[in-house]
Amino acid sequence: MPLSCHPDSRSDYWLRGDEDIPMYSRPRFIVKSVTDDELSRWKELTKQAYEEPDAKKTFELLSEAAKIGIVGWKNMASKDAAILKSFGLEPSTDGSSVSLPFAADKILLPLNNREMWELVYNYPGVVRLTNQAKLFF
Repeated sequence: MPLSCHPDSRSDYWLRGDEDIPMYSRPRFIVKSVTDDELSRWKELTKQAYEEPDAKKTFELLSEAAKIGIVGWKNMASKDAAILKSFGLEPSTDGSSVSLPFAADKILLPLNNREMWELVYNYPGVVRLTNQAKLFF
C-alpha cells in the first residue's frame, strides 16, 4: 500500500509556540504523507507565496499549500469573535474558548503570519509511520 494511502502514516504537528502546552490540550495539526507530485505542487506554491508581494495572495497560496497535506486538527479553539464568525460560530457567553471544527479551506485562519509560514514550511517532513505500520514494509 502506498505510504500516502496508509492510514497509519499520519502525524501530529504543533507550532513551536505551543510546545509548553500539555499534550492532552496542545493544538495540533494532523498531517498525512504526501506523494512526490503533491510535494512538487507544495514547492511551487510556497515559492510563489514567498515571491508574492500581495499579502492576500500570499495567504491564498499558503492556504493551498497547507491543504495538500494537512487533513485535520485537534484542540483548536479560539475566543476571537472574527475567527469564530468565519467558522459560523458565536463567542461563548462566559468568554471561554470555542472549539473550531476542521475545515480544509480555513486551516490558516487561526494563525498569525509567522505561524502560517512555520506550519506550511515544516509540515511535509513530519509524517512518520508507527512501529506497527513499519512491520508491513
